[in-house]
Amino acid sequence: MGVRSVGYGYGWGRGRGGGYGGGKGWRANVWFQKLPEIPPPSPGVVRVVASVEEDRGLDSPIAMRFGRAPYLAVVDVSAGYVTNLNIVSNAYASEERGVGVGIARWIVMIGASIVLGPHIGPNAMTILQQAGIRFIPVQPGTPLRTALRMASLLL
Repeated sequence: MGVRSVGYGYGWGRGRGGGYGGGKGWRANVWFQKLPEIPPPSPGVVRVVASVEEDRGLDSPIAMRFGRAPYLAVVDVSAGYVTNLNIVSNAYASEERGVGVGIARWIVMIGASIVLGPHIGPNAMTILQQAGIRFIPVQPGTPLRTALRMASLLL
């Protein structure tokens, strides 16, 4: 008489990508598709990314939440002065999950070295730390210009 084993084949939520397991599911190739490609910064330029509530340039207030912020500010700083400022709409803000990880991967891809924001989740923080990107916590509502000065990036 043979022993009948209960395996984790194509049942039990594993396998073909439609269940609860590690298949394709909600993660299938969605990272990097939603935020714009920004060329890497020039040598000697520090790229900073901040989550902001409004598109008001350097007067934009820091958002309450990092991943769900309506906008992301990409600031290039050289010798204490802003050389470039892009504020992009955060297309991840309405996603169900994986928002912080998606934004963290995008931050790595665009060559940022510093992130300013209120709080970052553990998964996104791990990605940033592994890439050597520094996170500087900033109180929500602080204007972007003030946050950059607090981080000793602006004169």
